[in-house]
Amino acid sequence: MTSKRRVAYIDGLRAIAVLLVVAHHAVVASAAAPRSLLDNVLKHGNHGVDLFFVLSGFCLSYPTIAALRHEGATLFDTARYAAHRIVRIVPPYWIAYAVILAFFVTILKLGFGRPDAMPYYYSTSDFLKQLFFIDVHTQFLNGSFWTLPIEFRWYFVFPVLLYVWTRSPVWFLVIAAAALGLSYAPASIADVQALPAFMLGI
Repeated sequence: MTSKRRVAYIDGLRAIAVLLVVAHHAVVASAAAPRSLLDNVLKHGNHGVDLFFVLSGFCLSYPTIAALRHEGATLFDTARYAAHRIVRIVPPYWIAYAVILAFFVTILKLGFGRPDAMPYYYSTSDFLKQLFFIDVHTQFLNGSFWTLPIEFRWYFVFPVLLYVWTRSPVWFLVIAAAALGLSYAPASIADVQALPAFMLGI
């Protein structure tokens, strides 16, 4: 989202989402028992991830809809959108990935780490698949990266969803309701499970 259209409270919501996720992992990692009422509440902080997905949908749609409705734009510039997404996401992701990989390699070279630690069984296939946002049967070098392939695939779906939303909000709601229903199916994939939150942001 550009500074021109920046919404001040978005960063605050991101901070809340971060704190929720941190609280969830802190409670889950704790072996203390019995758990207090607060622990039982905080363990549901994993829904902070859902908030991130909502914010992702909002940050993609808000500038575009503002341009279409208030700045005289008549068409969604798909090429510009794709280029902006690639520049915004891919280089920082690759840099972060390289730094983490270098850290693990350095640790191993120094003789630290356990035989069952991730770098020992992290394959070339895992490396290449993560490099190009493929998460099927992939062992992540950093577990927090698991949402990125999902969001990257949403970037391909977003122009279609935006078109439906601007042309027929009713059909958009029908699609959202269908996605919500499918998200509870036993064989539902992560993309579908998280799609309703993404659409809520739009």
